[in-house]
Amino acid sequence: MKKISLLLIGLLATPAAFAAGTSGNLMASLGDKKLEDAWGDYDRQVTAAFSFDIRGSEWPINFVIEQNVSADYREEDDEDLLAITAETSIGVRTYFNQEKANVVPFLGAGVSYFDAGEERLDINGRTIDDDDGGSGYWIGAGVLWKVSGPFAIGASVRYSTGDVNLFGDKLDAGGTQVMVTARVWQW
Repeated sequence: MKKISLLLIGLLATPAAFAAGTSGNLMASLGDKKLEDAWGDYDRQVTAAFSFDIRGSEWPINFVIEQNVSADYREEDDEDLLAITAETSIGVRTYFNQEKANVVPFLGAGVSYFDAGEERLDINGRTIDDDDGGSGYWIGAGVLWKVSGPFAIGASVRYSTGDVNLFGDKLDAGGTQVMVTARVWQW
């Protein structure tokens, strides 16, 4: 899946993507992800996301690719244990009044591929780990406030869902993310 993510980013970042008549945004986000309670001690994770979207002059929507990573760790018997989820998403996003207003709401939705992993201590006190992948979907909304030039800052909320199996348990690797979002580049 990592190869597919890099391929999609590479295709979107080609010179054709920046041709006359196209517009787009590069955004970065940082926040909190709430997973289902079945994740136990790992059900709240720090999350970071990067997204790139592009729109042709005649298109009613932007096409978006996004990478989200969330993680949490804890110490148990002097061992650092980790749970992580990674989500590669593609979909569509629309911005409202992007050219005219200083406050720009947006909505988006699409499909996702999830990777997840978790470390635990076995009954002998040794660290064991498991990982899995699965697919699902996402939906999100947010608002940006234009600060200066292409830079804008705002907030976003995102919900995603996709099942993985870790240590024989079926878990949802998605969750609800609440993030501070910055548009760092726009053309």
